[in-house]
Amino acid sequence: MVHDRIPRVLYEHPIVEYIPLSVTDIALGDIPSELASGARRRRPSLLPLVDEASWRQAREDFAFAFPPLSSLPALTSPPTGRGSLVLLALGFRVTAGIYRGRKASLLVGAIGPVCHLFTVPAKYFYKPDIDFVAYTEHGACLAEAKAVAVGGSPGGAP
Repeated sequence: MVHDRIPRVLYEHPIVEYIPLSVTDIALGDIPSELASGARRRRPSLLPLVDEASWRQAREDFAFAFPPLSSLPALTSPPTGRGSLVLLALGFRVTAGIYRGRKASLLVGAIGPVCHLFTVPAKYFYKPDIDFVAYTEHGACLAEAKAVAVGGSPGGAP
């Protein structure tokens, strides 16, 4: 169960008010050494790939994060309409998540020169814009993507 893996510090409200989010790996790999050190080193970041333009830009900017097309022929474009939202984590790996209202909290596993391309189920998002925040197990914010258009129900549910 996801709630067992999420540190209590990430819950701002009672646990029963959160929807667990499974994290499905698409690709996990290393950031090339020339980008992982020195002046070109990037801060950890979280990129939502919500449409063709963001998917294409991420493939151009971070080609090393995407597996060869032959291994994932169905994912030459984002899996929109499949009930999933694709995110790219640079500098860490995400292991689990929880969702409530306008915020999805993601638990960070490994931190370092890694890239993680993964999906979370979008069918639970009932607000049109969600903040995705990646936290360490101690509750420190590592990266965030604010106001990501996920297309939830207009007006949302309670």
